[in-house]
Amino acid sequence: MQDILRRISNVPGVLGAFVCSNEGDVLASAFTDPIAPHQLSTVCRTITQTLDVLHTAKHARVSNLDLLYAKGRLLIKRLPRGALVMVCVRTVNIPLLSLTSETAAKALIPLLKITAPPASRVPTEGIPVTALSAVARDVLGPTGERVLEGLLKKQGHTAETLTGEELLAVLPQLESSFAVFVGSAKARSAVEAMRRLSVPA
Repeated sequence: MQDILRRISNVPGVLGAFVCSNEGDVLASAFTDPIAPHQLSTVCRTITQTLDVLHTAKHARVSNLDLLYAKGRLLIKRLPRGALVMVCVRTVNIPLLSLTSETAAKALIPLLKITAPPASRVPTEGIPVTALSAVARDVLGPTGERVLEGLLKKQGHTAETLTGEELLAVLPQLESSFAVFVGSAKARSAVEAMRRLSVPA
């Protein structure tokens, strides 16, 4: 598995790659510069939760995600028992990386059946705001993220995570705000997807 990830890391513009299990465990990683294990574990759990939320919101399996940030890019490819995550510069050659990652994914799938740990959700300290943002973005695009961010700031929430109680407290206002743009049915569906995050797995 390590060799497969190293081949991905050799693509120009790729800073590293790692594989998450469906339970949020880091199964393998390869980076040009080392990353602290606890940081990688946090990212892995957040990605797993985000994919779960999107699956619930869209009622379909999300195969790929392309997340752009100010200083980089995360490309996520869903696998049957986990996810392949590639950390890149913003200007990475997407067609070249897509070819490489497709080949890598085919090689990783049988290995995941061997290395994946028994199913058990890793406990997390709070609900990642990034997971909520993913649902908001899916409903309203960038506007959804801004609505969520504005509401959280108004409520005085500045941390990267919310407790289940904090999330439940803001959901009614969030549903009302979403409904203005997309109607009550779709807003209710999105808020329900967020509410599921507050229920222990």
